[in-house]
Amino acid sequence: MNKLTIQQLQEGYRRDAFTIEEVIDQTLALAEEYEEYNIWIRLLKKSEIMAYVQQLEKCSLKDKPLWGIPFAIKDNIDLAGIPTTAACPEFSYIPKKSAQVVQQLIDAGAIPIGKTNLDQFATGLVGARSPHGATKNALNPELISGGSSSGSAVAVALGQVCFSLGTDTAGSGRVPAALNNIIGYKAALGSYSTEGVVPACESLDCVSVFANTMEDICLIDQQVSENGSNSNEEVPHKIFLPDKLEFFGPYAKLYEMAWKQTAAYFKEKAVVEIIDMTEIQQVARSLYEGPFVVERDVAIGSFADVQPEAIVAPLQTILTQARQIAYSANQLFEAQHFCQRVEKTLKKKLAGNILLLPTCTGTWQIEQVLADPIFTNSQMGLYTNHCNLLDLSALAVPAPVDTALPFGITLFTVPEDEPLLKSYGAEIEKEAQKTELVVCGLHMRGFPLEKELLARGGEFHYETRTSDDYRLYALDTEPRKPGIIKNENQGEEIEVEVWKLPNQELSSFIQTIPHPLGIGKIRLENGEEKLGFVCQNLPEEEMEDITQYGSWRNYQLGVQL
Repeated sequence: MNKLTIQQLQEGYRRDAFTIEEVIDQTLALAEEYEEYNIWIRLLKKSEIMAYVQQLEKCSLKDKPLWGIPFAIKDNIDLAGIPTTAACPEFSYIPKKSAQVVQQLIDAGAIPIGKTNLDQFATGLVGARSPHGATKNALNPELISGGSSSGSAVAVALGQVCFSLGTDTAGSGRVPAALNNIIGYKAALGSYSTEGVVPACESLDCVSVFANTMEDICLIDQQVSENGSNSNEEVPHKIFLPDKLEFFGPYAKLYEMAWKQTAAYFKEKAVVEIIDMTEIQQVARSLYEGPFVVERDVAIGSFADVQPEAIVAPLQTILTQARQIAYSANQLFEAQHFCQRVEKTLKKKLAGNILLLPTCTGTWQIEQVLADPIFTNSQMGLYTNHCNLLDLSALAVPAPVDTALPFGITLFTVPEDEPLLKSYGAEIEKEAQKTELVVCGLHMRGFPLEKELLARGGEFHYETRTSDDYRLYALDTEPRKPGIIKNENQGEEIEVEVWKLPNQELSSFIQTIPHPLGIGKIRLENGEEKLGFVCQNLPEEEMEDITQYGSWRNYQLGVQL
């Protein structure tokens, strides 16, 4: 899956490796290839797109920071002359001008490609509440894409555009990022203009951004942010982790395992404190289980009354529930005052720090959501709903650990600490772009070839042992080096080191490894499998069994176990 980045396209433009028109052709071809994924509601025609390209002919990359960069727009955000439907064809209108954020991006040289699918009226976190069909997950089409900004996220994840606009009221700019292994950024309330955005809960709505790199997120943020915050080299004083979590769905055990790995990673990397989630979760529940839900009815209730058949069933249920419970003014103020008290306490804790939560603690297959649309959707927002009610900024990124399913985390800060949010997100991104490598011989610390790893940006990670089904041999080579060979019946645990090597260096490093050594899977004592040095079987006269030493280091020192 080839993911596009702004830097990648801009470098190609500078070298004349391709033209904007060729990029547009490729984008449209990919959109056609993945038509069954239900990503687009209104894909622009090539002639419509080229009209924007023509506006760039008198400009250059120096003039326009987003020159020639294709992007997608969630179809509850206006693009001049193109219908806005919010995934409700009967609601459709044609705006005379673009939403302010869209115009800011076009002015910076970006090229709109079309309007993307969403949970109708941006109400949902599953991506399956649209008359245009459920948007399929970019990594596994049987799974939900997440919502409500489903099409915007999947368009980025499948490499159709460099970035996209979504909206975020309860997590719509974060959940799809986590489920499609991309980045989702939601700045503080009011940082991005919502002029030209169809409201869902107008007091809480935010425009959000999806992209593949933090560098792209920061560049886009600079074009549209009202606050103009920039990334710097700050690191948080402390990371707050939750005291307890609820995992759900058919993949709950995999998500719980991924979170345990993630929590262990940050406990090793940073100063960590456990935070009581009770009040934060009470705020999260109040978004749909209290008077705030009435704002959904305020946004679209009048339209729903006139054309009820145009509203998808799950949304109709939400609107009905909002009216059935006659919330009083007292209940509204009580809920607001509770949120304000929690916000004040939490923001005091978070100053200079970060709250880190799993973006979601499970996922579903599309058919499971269609069978039970209300409950399945509610679970997706367990750790996202609180964000805007507490006026926090949020960044959703892939977790920096290897996981069986796409697993994302969200970093929360106070609005004043958005530079910290972005800089720490960039640090996590760097770690995620490294591969763990198990070494057992001359590349270990203190041995002659350690310098090869260091020269490629490698970092020692930790010492450990293999599982008890390996044997260690001294090879008859020059210089002498060890080889580790799997032997399930007569193996022992072997001491090894785990290093981290930047992904871009891994391929060229592997090419330097001489026969009979190679790279394969090594099982560690904790059951995890990682890439590492393995050895082919050689004739007995060409290798000496030194398993009794337990490690190459002990063998060099003459110390048997």
